[in-house]
Amino acid sequence: MTKNIISLLLALCILLSVTACGGNGAETPSSSLPTSSDSGSSEDTSSDESSKTPSGGNNYIGSGDFAGTKNPVTSSEESSYVDTTTDVVVWEHPEVFSIIFPVGDNAVKDSALAVQRYFSKNYNVSLPVKSDTAAESPYEILVGKTNRKESNKNIAFNKYSVSVKDKKLIFDGGHKAMLDLAIQLFAEKKPKNNPDAKLSGTVSDFKAKMLDEYEYVWGDEFQTKELDFTRWCLEAKMGGTEKIKVVSSRETIDMKDGNLVLTARKSANKAKTEYLVPTSVITRWNMMYTYGYCEIRAKVPNTIGVWPSFWTQSNTGIGKRSCFDYFVEVDIFEVFGDPDGKFIPNLHKWYTKDAGGAHIVSGAKHHVPLNNSINEYHTFGYEWTPTEMSMYVDGKKYETYDITDPNTLNSNTSKEMKGFHDPQFLIFNNHVFAEDASYKPNLIENNEKALPSSYCIDYFRLYQKPGVGKIWTDYNVKYTYSERD
Repeated sequence: MTKNIISLLLALCILLSVTACGGNGAETPSSSLPTSSDSGSSEDTSSDESSKTPSGGNNYIGSGDFAGTKNPVTSSEESSYVDTTTDVVVWEHPEVFSIIFPVGDNAVKDSALAVQRYFSKNYNVSLPVKSDTAAESPYEILVGKTNRKESNKNIAFNKYSVSVKDKKLIFDGGHKAMLDLAIQLFAEKKPKNNPDAKLSGTVSDFKAKMLDEYEYVWGDEFQTKELDFTRWCLEAKMGGTEKIKVVSSRETIDMKDGNLVLTARKSANKAKTEYLVPTSVITRWNMMYTYGYCEIRAKVPNTIGVWPSFWTQSNTGIGKRSCFDYFVEVDIFEVFGDPDGKFIPNLHKWYTKDAGGAHIVSGAKHHVPLNNSINEYHTFGYEWTPTEMSMYVDGKKYETYDITDPNTLNSNTSKEMKGFHDPQFLIFNNHVFAEDASYKPNLIENNEKALPSSYCIDYFRLYQKPGVGKIWTDYNVKYTYSERD
């Protein structure tokens, strides 16, 4: 490869600071921890249409070593924010560099490969990825706690930084999640003129473990300006009508104020359609898993006519299924246009046409009322073990389903529960109920003043117990903004 001398000078200070994501009307690591090398999918004949049938802590990302200090967020109405700074550096001959990771740390190797992909895409150079057992060179990109003296081996578990020392570019993170965030923020600059940006920060509410035994394996802090399509993709899991159009434009799916923002709104062209709702944001082709605890922190609309949800499916994706007569749907929560903010969970079985086409729903014995959830952040958790599925709000368990008991779904159609052990992918939606919808417990036509209405997701984090469950990942980008509506 011809070596092009690239002199890269950066004097730009980039500040990513945010306030709370508004309730109504908010306008606003590319790697995971692979615990299994399994991948693949099987052909599925089950109905995977976009219709969805219902049944009845504080976060702060603040300044780091280069950006001064700020006080942590103390209000449930406030969202995360990031301060980053950059310094002037000259860095030549990137094609002679090697990417170094700690020997034996496959998770961090995964992060190093993300750095390799960045330089391949933006500089058309293929940088070798080596463990730190390789002979040391002045021309290295260090990822994680390598044995090189320039790596920060004592960085706090909730801090990250990118820096340049001599000729070495250094990515530091006290945890794999922080390391990935550093790489993600660095890569977002997409500069052919400034790959040597320095930045640092702290995620003060980050937890490496949850519920004592669960360890962080995958997630997104939603701190970038664009959705990370190495982790998420877009797919219409909930359908439209003549009055409702499902779209993936920035009007409905955006990143703002440290949140993934899904907005339902009135259409500007009512001659064609009346309401615009976001396409589902899902992990189907990027991440699926079995067993673990996942959590979001979010502001969720609780208003007549608006239908936000956080759910999963076990349908065909990158995970390996064992059940093909039906797929499973787990509603971690849905809010059915309820101003009282009833957050309702459910389990579903969706049978294929060949298996009779039945749809079976568990129903919910308990729900949680959060009548101001549109204006304040709450955490919503989902714990999945080989025997149970449980839902949490603000750290408190409020519903548990026994997935070893066939009677959990109150049906004589089938007495087996194997589908509830198939890999699942995650789904976010913010839909509406309109007059021409098949299901309409209340109507957005009676509450159009509520639009636009935004579902603001501050972070998503997935944890697993060591040795329990698997995770499947694929970093190939399936969708980009340029391919959206």
